[in-house]
Amino acid sequence: MKSAEFEEKEYEAPLYNQLEAGSKLVWSPGQVFEQHIGIDRAAFATNPAFWNLFGRRPDGVYLNRYDWDFIWKKRRAKRRFPDFRLNLFIQAKRPQYSSRLPRGLSGFPLSVPIYKIDIDSPQQGTLLRVASNLGNQALVCYAAPVFHRITQLYAHTRRNSIVQTSTFPPVSSIGRHGAWWYSRPGITGVLNPEFEPYEGPDFQELLSERVKKSVNVEKNGVWRNLGMMATIIDKTLAEAASESDSRAGEYRLRVNELFDDSYEQNELAEIFVNYHKVLLFARTYNLEWFVLGE
Repeated sequence: MKSAEFEEKEYEAPLYNQLEAGSKLVWSPGQVFEQHIGIDRAAFATNPAFWNLFGRRPDGVYLNRYDWDFIWKKRRAKRRFPDFRLNLFIQAKRPQYSSRLPRGLSGFPLSVPIYKIDIDSPQQGTLLRVASNLGNQALVCYAAPVFHRITQLYAHTRRNSIVQTSTFPPVSSIGRHGAWWYSRPGITGVLNPEFEPYEGPDFQELLSERVKKSVNVEKNGVWRNLGMMATIIDKTLAEAASESDSRAGEYRLRVNELFDDSYEQNELAEIFVNYHKVLLFARTYNLEWFVLGE
């Protein structure tokens, strides 16, 4: 198998940028301390495309309130942990890829190119301890791209689509396995060496499922649904702005600049305003807006 054309750090930067979607609550433990905690990034991640893979966004944890004796036994000098909320602890990996399926994987629903990340046993042991310590209040997982060319990395960076083209196997699901094989985004893959399948919904499946559960568009009408969305955004960000959310304040300022009282009031203008409110919200919070429908 061959290694991806780009280095791990080149993938990490745009991945974390898109996962955090502007969140300022981030922590990188540094190269020395990283070996004791096993991760290379922690954040209060807000990207909905990522959390939809797991069904919910954890409330987050304050690391300074937890018992980390298993770390201090290895490291004499204690240090202070972050005193702000974090909900995602992640270790990015550079994958290997192949245009042929290994013999042991021929019976699984995998395609080529096939990708693999090796799981370092000591690091995984540490991550399992961290995951066990934090429980369901935060997610501890790996991240790896489902592409291998440098041109693809740059393209997904421009399109803000790194999250939608990556795999995120949870540490707790990896267990004591030595490798994760995958060929599509999301949390579906095969664990090595026993070649055990691990099933999870991929991004497109989740979108399709959301379509089935979404509001009846024919009943309410496309434009009414758009108006409902814009109203919810307005109300939510008005409350957020009062709590000193700078991005919410930025959104309100832009809306007031674009659509003042002199703006012509009619049905077509209302549709135009609602559309641009939702679009402005997505851009302000660095989100991807997906229109669900068949």
